Amino acid sequence: MNDREKIITIFLVRHGESIYGEERLCGWSDVPLSSKGREQANSLSERLKNLEFSRIISSDMIRTIETAEIINRYHRLNIEIESGIRELNYGLWEGKSRKEIEEEFPEEYRAWRLDNSIAPPKGESAIEVYERSRKVIERIVNETTDGNILIVAHKSVNRLFICGLLGGDLRYYRRIGQDNCALNIIKYYGDFPVIERINDTEVLYG
Repeated sequence: MNDREKIITIFLVRHGESIYGEERLCGWSDVPLSSKGREQANSLSERLKNLEFSRIISSDMIRTIETAEIINRYHRLNIEIESGIRELNYGLWEGKSRKEIEEEFPEEYRAWRLDNSIAPPKGESAIEVYERSRKVIERIVNETTDGNILIVAHKSVNRLFICGLLGGDLRYYRRIGQDNCALNIIKYYGDFPVIERINDTEVLYG
């Protein structure tokens, strides 16, 4: 690394729990945080309050914007909105539980779980989500000179981006954990990314 090479650290966060929880597919359904989700965002804001961010960026969904606003109370930056890092569009499955989807769309759901190049009816595939969100995050990195960037996005977006950085087969992106208000840290040395944390919620497992 030469002396002039920029170093940028991305703090890639998943939003707090929405009122749909983990039971229903949220996707493009624009629902707010639950009370638990606000508590999760408050806890994360305390963890991040002493860091200095040059930018705070959120997807255009209410749940991500609310999460970003709670974290931003200690930083008072302008929150930049990026629709390209919005969650996967589940189409006709939006707002439904997995059990309901299995009952109403058994063949489509089975095929979707096996092959993420397949989109839900009237929705989009994981590959499509990866392509649109990757371009946005790469642009953010390229146009930023240095410092820490907070990006508040979604479960599928974060999983896919991390999977792509690892050089993994995107079919297996669901093998990457991504809990509510999980923190992922990616440090860029010039254009070379190093993943320092994945799905960090400060939870200890015994």
